[in-house]
Order: sequence, then structure tokens, then C-alpha cells
Amino acid sequence: MDDNLIQMDDNLIQMDDNIIQMDDNIIQMDDTILHMNEEETDNIDIDNISIVSQLPTLPPRVPKRGRPKGKDKTAIGIAKRKKVSGLVPFEKLDVLTRHFEMLIWFVDKDVASIAVSGNGFISETAIENNPNNIHCAVLDSNLAIDDIKRYFDNDGWAALKQVVDIKRINPTWICKCCNEDSSNNSICCNRCLEWFHFKCVNVKTTLKKKIWFCRICKETYD
Repeated sequence: MDDNLIQMDDNLIQMDDNIIQMDDNIIQMDDTILHMNEEETDNIDIDNISIVSQLPTLPPRVPKRGRPKGKDKTAIGIAKRKKVSGLVPFEKLDVLTRHFEMLIWFVDKDVASIAVSGNGFISETAIENNPNNIHCAVLDSNLAIDDIKRYFDNDGWAALKQVVDIKRINPTWICKCCNEDSSNNSICCNRCLEWFHFKCVNVKTTLKKKIWFCRICKETYD
């Protein structure tokens, strides 16, 4: 019986050793798992450090104080957009427009349009033969009337020259407003080249502007 007890004790001791071995294995597994977690944590930290290092470094925000000149756009100091106007002096018109304006002093607009577009020449029968109906701008000796010669046939140009010469024999500038002689105390519109009495257009004789436009031209072209 003693031998049986001894054998049981040996078995118990063996079981204890096995349990101790199992505990050692479990401890070893825990150490392995802990070591793996530490490596993953290290990798995550390294990745985070790498991402952070790629981000740009922003300067500290400095609050604005006052309104430094030239720093911010404001309504003050911004150049106003200039209005584009079609009202320009006669001599600054483009060539075709200027020629058309001169042609209608002598012929109607349809005839002038055909001539300027190059679809025909102006004949003698189309010319206005009454000098009183011709624009008074032809009285200006500085007017380059020969510029429109290209639009007439020979007879047409001869008829135009004749009516201009007759009008220049007794030059009279007529006020566009009152149809009276405007040879004195008058002003010429730089767009239509018509003449007006100062009093008729309510303009002072001391006007200092070198360029002046009549009300009709302002309403038509501006």
C-alpha cells in the first residue's frame, strides 16, 4: 500500500511539472504576443512620423492691425472703368465711315452705301445740284474733298466739283438751329462739322475746350 501511495505522489509531481511547463509555455506565448504588439506600435509611430514630416510647415497666424496701404484691395484707389464712347471728332473716324459721311453731303445714303461698298460708281444724275442743300463743311478749304473722288465716274465727279465751286463763290455758314448766318459768334461741332450760334446752343463764348460736340451728335453717337 505504501508503494501505491508513493506511486500516486510521483504521478502528482509529474502532473505539477506538466502544469508548470504549460504555464511556462503560456508565459512564453504572452511574451511573444507582447513583442509583436510593440513592433506594430513602432511601425505605426514611424509611419505617422513620416506622414507628419511630409506636411508643410505653416507660419503662425498674425492678426491684421489697421489697413496697410497696398495690402488689401478696397474701393478707394481702384481706377474707374472708362466708358467707351462712339463720339469722336470727324477727322478721327475710320476711313470708310469718314468717306460715307462726306458722300451723303452730295448724294442720298443708299447711293453712298453702294459706292463705299465698292458695288458701283456715283454718276452725275445722283449729285445734288442745289448749292444751298450742300453741307457747309465744303466751304473749308482744308477739307480733303479729293479723298472721295474714287467713288465717282468722270461725269459724276465733274458735277460734284461744279456744285462745290458755286457754293464757295458766296460762302455762308448757316446755324443748324436757327438757319441764320452763323459767320460770327458761332461754334463748330467737331463731329458733324455743323455750325451753331453760341446763344442757340447755350455755350459761353469763353469756352476753353478745344473739342466740342453738339447735342444732336451726343444723343446719336455717345
